[in-house]
Amino acid sequence: MSNSIEIFTAVFKDPISAENAYNLALQKGHKADESISLCLKKLRQRITEVG
Repeated sequence: MSNSIEIFTAVFKDPISAENAYNLALQKGHKADESISLCLKKLRQRITEVG
């Protein structure tokens, strides 16, 4: 039996684009726990200040 892992990497210029891509992945059948996102500390701070 073969185990296959799909990897997708993307960089988004703003939080809304990243959220739209995340929501699209959920709509296409991916599960929330399949996602791992990395965010630089300064970017994470900017996102939380905006949202």
